[in-house]
Amino acid sequence: MKCVIAQMRTGSTMYAELLSGGDDHDCLYSLGTRKLQGTEIPNREIFEFYFNSIIEINTRFDTFKNMEHKPIIKIIPGLVKTSILEWCIGNLDCVFLDRKNKLDQVVSYGVAKYSSWWFNQGGKELEPRCMEYLRPDFDYLISTIHEFNKCAELHKDIPMVYYEDIEVPTNPLIPPKNKQRGLELFSNSEQIMEWYNEFVQR
Repeated sequence: MKCVIAQMRTGSTMYAELLSGGDDHDCLYSLGTRKLQGTEIPNREIFEFYFNSIIEINTRFDTFKNMEHKPIIKIIPGLVKTSILEWCIGNLDCVFLDRKNKLDQVVSYGVAKYSSWWFNQGGKELEPRCMEYLRPDFDYLISTIHEFNKCAELHKDIPMVYYEDIEVPTNPLIPPKNKQRGLELFSNSEQIMEWYNEFVQR
């Protein structure tokens, strides 16, 4: 079974579904409530709500292993318990998913959060300066990036894939890369750049 260890706004849903062959019923995520086809198991799993012990983890994953199509698991360091992250690293075929362009990642998170457009909106556009990026939200995203980096530093043997290097075939079952306009969507773009430069210089 494969496990994608990702940061937010790195195309992790797209990449997990790409690994699964474009059938999102073969994907098991760390967040959400949809269920795996034909089962009572959520395929957007909030791990800490269901796995309270190693016995429960092993029981649940035995179920996954016996499925005809093995689910792809996606987890985000900083959003799941460390014990779950460590268990996945020790027991599954893992890959890290990162994004080279961190500014694009920061902007993508802001656009998604304030517009509620977490996925490609099929050509819809937002007006310039229609949103304000709040510092607590910026800091929250940066904290998850730091958690990811700490994990990747500890596990250098795990392969690293970058969002920019992923080629997505034309397939209606696989979400395309989300192309959205950038800093001009925010009323405080200069302030965002100040925060971003602080982050880069640390």
